[in-house]
Amino acid sequence: RPVGWVNIERTKGQPPLDFKAVLPLLGEQVEAAKGLEDDNFKVYCVLQKFGRELETEVKFSRCWAAPLTITAGTDGWWHNCCDVMDREWNKLCSHYPDPREILKFWNGKEHRRLVKSIDPKECPRCTFSSYQEIVEKVILEDRININFT
Repeated sequence: RPVGWVNIERTKGQPPLDFKAVLPLLGEQVEAAKGLEDDNFKVYCVLQKFGRELETEVKFSRCWAAPLTITAGTDGWWHNCCDVMDREWNKLCSHYPDPREILKFWNGKEHRRLVKSIDPKECPRCTFSSYQEIVEKVILEDRININFT
């Protein structure tokens, strides 16, 4: 699994990791893992959120997924995004002891301001990058074809 490195608080200012040396092993490891599959165990390889050399790749202009998803953290907070749960600005409100507290915040003025303020280039790899591209290129720009061109 590629390690998250770019735009993560603990690694700010450090040089990016170079995955080139391990790329040949990646295919072998995925195939070996898939060889373990059976009716009760499946392997999923998610590479669409990375470039050819496992670099973070952002192919959308802003975060379109944040208003469509929410994460209930084990820390007792509702988080706007699962990829930046370590950031204070990402905490929406508490879900403990009453998870319905989110109804007071969701789609309100502060929530909309927060969503609009997200800069995808400042985020680590995006779990929802495929959704982001679909919303932007297919729904908003009406570029419906297999390559979004």
